[in-house]
Amino acid sequence: RREAKGYTVLQCDAHADNAGGSTSIHREGTDRKALHRKLREAGVTTSLRILPGGQPVLRLSPHFYNTDEELQRCLDLL
Repeated sequence: RREAKGYTVLQCDAHADNAGGSTSIHREGTDRKALHRKLREAGVTTSLRILPGGQPVLRLSPHFYNTDEELQRCLDLL
């Protein structure tokens, strides 16, 4: 699924029985290592992953203790 900033969010329509808090995203033409570094320098923890089949993604793992403001800040940085 495409979001407003052009990222594909993997498994965003997963049924609740199969859903979790971790979110993997990618966008064609984006240097994910540079984005990972930018987010880390801004205090946002992410992980670089390669999915089966070779698709590189950036993984975010927000938790219940993250505030709405923190989540919005992450989105703004993307």
